[in-house]
Amino acid sequence: PPLSYVSLLPAVLIGKILHLSPVFVVYGYIVALIAFAAALISSILKRWDFLEEDDRLALIAGFLAGATIISSVSFAEREQVLFLGLVPLALVQLSLTWGYGLPKKLQWGALAFGAVCVLLKPHFGIIPVALLIHRAVVQRRLFSLVWDADSICLSLGVSAYLAFSFLFFPDYFSIVL
Repeated sequence: PPLSYVSLLPAVLIGKILHLSPVFVVYGYIVALIAFAAALISSILKRWDFLEEDDRLALIAGFLAGATIISSVSFAEREQVLFLGLVPLALVQLSLTWGYGLPKKLQWGALAFGAVCVLLKPHFGIIPVALLIHRAVVQRRLFSLVWDADSICLSLGVSAYLAFSFLFFPDYFSIVL
C-alpha cells in the first residue's frame, strides 16, 4: 500500500539532508516512534485511577518489550509501526468507553497517530472497529457513536488516505488492486 512508502519518507529526507546512511536514520526514526508511543501510553494510563504506579510501569515495560525485544528480528517493519500506533489508539478508545477523560491534545494526538499506523495494514482496522462495537454494547448506544472522537478520527483518516492514494498513486487502484 502507498502509505508503506510514504511512512518512511521523513527518515529518508532526514538522511538525505544530513548525508547519513538510511539504515541509521530509519533505526533512529523507529526508536523515536517507540519513545513517542511509550509517552502516549504513559500519559493515558496516568488517567486510569484504578491502576497503581507499579501496574502502569509494568504495562509500559510490557509495551516496550513488545516494541523492541519481540520485534527485534523484524525491526522497522510495518507490523512494528502498526503496533506502536494501535496500542495508544486502543487505550484512548477504552478511556472513552469507560469515561476516563483525557486532555484533548493527548486524545486527538493518540487517535491521529493510531489511525495513520493502522492504515499501514488496513485489515487491522478491525481492532478499533471491535472496540467501537464494544462501546456501543456497553454504553447501549449505536448511532451516536459516529460523533465520538475515535470514530471521527478513523473516518477522516480513511477518507484522507483514499483521497491521497487516488491523487498520488492512481496506479495502485488500477494495477495492483
